[in-house]
Amino acid sequence: MAFRLGEKIETNNLDEYTFVGHSGQRVIDHADKLLNMILRHELGGPDVASLFAIPRFDDNRRHISWFSHHTGAHQPFWEQPDDIQQDVLLKLKSTYQSIKAIEEHIKASSDPNVMAYARMLPLLLNFPEPVEYHLFLKNNQPTCTHWGANKSIATSSQDTLGPFLESWQERLNHKRRMAQEAAENAKRAETFMGRLTRAGAKIGNITVSLVWNDINDLDLHIACPNGETINFTNKFACGGMLDIDRNAQANSLVADPVENIVWTRSPTVKGTYEVYVHYYRRFDGKSAPSTFDVRLQKAGKTTFHNGQLKENETQHVVSFSI
Repeated sequence: MAFRLGEKIETNNLDEYTFVGHSGQRVIDHADKLLNMILRHELGGPDVASLFAIPRFDDNRRHISWFSHHTGAHQPFWEQPDDIQQDVLLKLKSTYQSIKAIEEHIKASSDPNVMAYARMLPLLLNFPEPVEYHLFLKNNQPTCTHWGANKSIATSSQDTLGPFLESWQERLNHKRRMAQEAAENAKRAETFMGRLTRAGAKIGNITVSLVWNDINDLDLHIACPNGETINFTNKFACGGMLDIDRNAQANSLVADPVENIVWTRSPTVKGTYEVYVHYYRRFDGKSAPSTFDVRLQKAGKTTFHNGQLKENETQHVVSFSI
């Protein structure tokens, strides 16, 4: 059965690629038979077969064109938004598992012709790398070109689709984590800046700020390289200053406290500075720990750190060097 060709995706010189095979038979020369077998197999079907573009040689067999099973213009996978890429990955994973299942199913056959398919079928999962450059979409339905080929003179085959699916999924996961972290940091920055502004805090060359969300008394401490410490008992040391200290007195408690230590100029004491948070006193009468966030702004870069403490506990939060 000849396939009805859909939209032509691309055409290439044959000398750009080397097609893999088995026992001297190139998989590309059996493309229609393989795709028909996938189409008719109980574990396959149109959705599985349509992943693989239909190859056609020109009369001189110097060029190869790849046709979709669908009509209409196709879009490169790698140019699509992340949500569409995620949807396509799920479809690709399903098709990948179907090909693996068909391979295992036909391996059990005693028919030598069917066994030949079992040897050829894994070669469909051999794509030139980078794999994403051979993925195209029509209505979010993926089509792959250059299956069964290497972008080199190498004739050995390997499953490149499976590793691609894993690595691209991790790429999307990483981008999601980065976006979530950026959103959380933006929210934290808004919280810090709002409280610092309302408190009249200074912002300097280095600024270390502490926020928490109850009426208990948490304290910010910084141990300097010269042995001095900046805290509520020693507000000025090693060029820095504790300029905001909240919830220190029972008659002036707030539920949105902030503390701030600032160097308006670059510290002259060289070395490593250690930042600590100490839970000094409980005012709310509860037993739950207090959670906190620390913002370190240094040389135009900002980092956020968090933790939680019970009464009388001290926690090392972050270090910075001068």
